[in-house]
Amino acid sequence: MNDSYHNKAEARQELPLTGLGKAPVVTWALLTANIVVWWAANAAGAAQDPEVLVDFGAVFGPLIADGQYWRLFTAMFLHVGHVHLAVNGFGLFIFGRLVERAYGRLRFLTIYVLAGLFGSTASYCL
Repeated sequence: MNDSYHNKAEARQELPLTGLGKAPVVTWALLTANIVVWWAANAAGAAQDPEVLVDFGAVFGPLIADGQYWRLFTAMFLHVGHVHLAVNGFGLFIFGRLVERAYGRLRFLTIYVLAGLFGSTASYCL
């Protein structure tokens, strides 16, 4: 093969990734937080029970309108049932590690929190 091909391949391999070689600490912490909240919700009744979900900080329009804006944050850790938790956890496990590796821990955590807040806000507004 020609040398320009090898030079381009070597240049691509030398591109720095912020989190290269680091353990995906934020990904594991978020997975753990999601599982712990789900277990706690199940221990309190059931993770599918709307009353339990509201007690644990689900997006509930009237309460947010009354000033409980923290629900926009807490809702990102709630999952309705084990299938919801498993699918979201799998996605976080696969893509979270990639994003954390590419952008670094702090940026990944910022992306995760902002995405959760924007999603909760959109849900509340709709």
